[in-house]
Amino acid sequence: MAVRAPSRGGDEERAFDAELILFVPEEERVAVMVEACSKHSRSFVAHVYRPFLSYALQHPHATSLPALLRRFLEEVDLAKRVSMIRIGWEELEKVLAANHDNNTVCVVALESFLATCPMQVESMVDFIERTMTCDLSKDVRKQVMQSVYRCNLSDDAKRWYFVQAMQLESTSHLREFALGYLQKMDLSHDAALHAIVNQLRDKSKRMHTMALSFP
Repeated sequence: MAVRAPSRGGDEERAFDAELILFVPEEERVAVMVEACSKHSRSFVAHVYRPFLSYALQHPHATSLPALLRRFLEEVDLAKRVSMIRIGWEELEKVLAANHDNNTVCVVALESFLATCPMQVESMVDFIERTMTCDLSKDVRKQVMQSVYRCNLSDDAKRWYFVQAMQLESTSHLREFALGYLQKMDLSHDAALHAIVNQLRDKSKRMHTMALSFP
């Protein structure tokens, strides 16, 4: 199904182009989105991808948008996928900023982002840096770790996240939490973990004990 570029007309024209994705047969939607992203990238991002993702982050169980967006991201080429995930971060940050005092909304948005965006290790660089710099409560950051552990990211991406969390988290409690998940995953490298523990600012004896308990 061919996708035409939206005109420079009013809101009704742009709304039609966004709705076009939802009115084509379900089995054709991903192909239509990939084509639109390739041929009319700027309009697609502004009038389809951003509003779809923003809604999916805030209402992940209300529609099939999270699954549709994930299939779309899995189909586009790697360069485009990385670009789309970065744009997704902008939408996520808007949701987090608008709801910084609502832990439930923040956790739902972060979990939806993890479920929607097929991130590899290189994309986790943004994830760890942005979650550390966002104004998130300790409870939310702890729940983010739980979400990372449960989500369908690759094992390497998860390990990278938890190792970085051990180095970057501001409290020893959260660093211990990250190390505990590495233990559960059985994906640790003893020498690397011992080196990281030795660099921790508080030189926590508990952290040393936990790291040295790895088999």
